[in-house]
Amino acid sequence: MEKKRALEVHKKKFSKWIRSRKGKDVLRKEHKRLQQFLLSPHQIDESIDLMLTSTANIAFAMIDATLSGSGHLSEEFMQHVPCQNNINASNIYQILEKMYGIILEEDTKVLVKLAFAGRENVWNRQTVWEAFVSSYRCNGNQGTPWKIYVHPSDDMLVVHHILDKKKIYQHKINDRNLKKIAHDNILSVQEVNLMKRLMEENVDKVMKKLKTCAALTIQRHFLSKRKGYELKSL
Repeated sequence: MEKKRALEVHKKKFSKWIRSRKGKDVLRKEHKRLQQFLLSPHQIDESIDLMLTSTANIAFAMIDATLSGSGHLSEEFMQHVPCQNNINASNIYQILEKMYGIILEEDTKVLVKLAFAGRENVWNRQTVWEAFVSSYRCNGNQGTPWKIYVHPSDDMLVVHHILDKKKIYQHKINDRNLKKIAHDNILSVQEVNLMKRLMEENVDKVMKKLKTCAALTIQRHFLSKRKGYELKSL
């Protein structure tokens, strides 16, 4: 509830901030970055092209957007990924459904299955996290609903709003689209930073409680021992 409320308050502040001089400047820079990346395909090198076509990148980019849409981070998701080899697509579905009540769309499930089936190396906790991180380098910032990839079925670059299911193919991208994507990207970056800060604060609270409990336990143990010693002395 605390996180949900904090995100709601932040959105209200963001709508005011984005209209300020600083906000407009950040929006302009993000808009320009997207223009250069999406409207200048000749600038995309081979390594980026591989990331845009990677089934694992696309699958985990979609999972990331779905998680953030329900107010969660991939770091939180990773806390539930078991430390074992041979992690498979079913493990991912189960964590999403059991811990977050998320049921993936069928097309996303297909991509997740293909990602796990197509990897030569064994999937483990580390490789799952690497898949998330790899998607952030090229397929869209962490938390943003807009993910960029080359569509597997038609080999075309697409910007996909995972939550709204809206797809904008490269030849249909215009200035209005870019401004909307830039706006949402900036908001998502700030929301992710906010959620990370809240998560760290919660960890600190838990650690303080554990230290207090440990101190009280030691104190009780010492007092009981001391009382026992005093009784023996009598």
